[in-house]
Amino acid sequence: SGFNGRLWSGAIVVAGADGLGRTGSAPTRAGICALACVSSPASSSSSSAVILASGNDAGAVELWSCVADGASGRPEVRHVGDAKGAHDGAVTSVSASPAPRPDAFAFATGGADGHLGLWDASALRRIVCVQHAHVGAVHGTAVHPTDGNLVATAGEDGAVRVWDARAMGGCSSSGTAQMQRSGDDIRRNMGRAFAVEWCREGASIAVGYESGEVCFLDVRSSSTGPRGLDTRGVVKAHSDAVRALAWDPESLRLASCGDDGVTACHSGEVPVTTSASVHGENYARCVMWSSPREGVAQLYSGGWDGALRVVAI
Repeated sequence: SGFNGRLWSGAIVVAGADGLGRTGSAPTRAGICALACVSSPASSSSSSAVILASGNDAGAVELWSCVADGASGRPEVRHVGDAKGAHDGAVTSVSASPAPRPDAFAFATGGADGHLGLWDASALRRIVCVQHAHVGAVHGTAVHPTDGNLVATAGEDGAVRVWDARAMGGCSSSGTAQMQRSGDDIRRNMGRAFAVEWCREGASIAVGYESGEVCFLDVRSSSTGPRGLDTRGVVKAHSDAVRALAWDPESLRLASCGDDGVTACHSGEVPVTTSASVHGENYARCVMWSSPREGVAQLYSGGWDGALRVVAI
């Protein structure tokens, strides 16, 4: 991306399924702060499109389609539509529902305005807006892996909260979190919470903090559903702020990356951490697992060096 007048300009770039060889891209009118895959094609037909949702630093939420060109196989990225003014300030987080259903939202957004938005992708319509979900920016959102009505958030105030869309309604709702964890036992000297991720099919939540630590919270359940969050453990994962987390349900591993340029992998009941500095002295800002190939998921990370890199851990 580059600075152009008042705003940053950037691009959406999509890599082909053969690795990083074939790519397609589309320029954007503002810097992209967050991106998520909202839906994938049900078949392998070349006419089936992947739908992406993005949030930019001007406060807009945008939808994009990605279709493989029939001749070259190169992905073509096209702008579908946008919702300007979705947030008052940058859209800091976008997370998609792993299993979207007609009775649940398709993706969630968090903003610098402290609001949480839940969206219908088919009409790019915000169906729920939780005002002041956090004191300060909502830095991280994560939709529950099996219950598409639950979304976890992490914010500037260091708090972690879980929201139930079924208990809220309308675009002016200031709902109450179903669960939250914001006591001194997890916040002391940890600072802001930048990333959040569901683990173990929703049985626990991982949170990445400004201090470089990753906190694991168990979801306390009862016969009527989840009731609270209990601190399970803390791992010193990075020497600077943790910026992104990604859970691999196949290998039961959590990946993290941070402002120290390190991408790390945590595994086991008492997490064992291995790490690699793949972006040199640049910030590492996003991390993801690919779909398993030959039974093994590949780990990728992106950084301020402008590169998407394969991480061998």
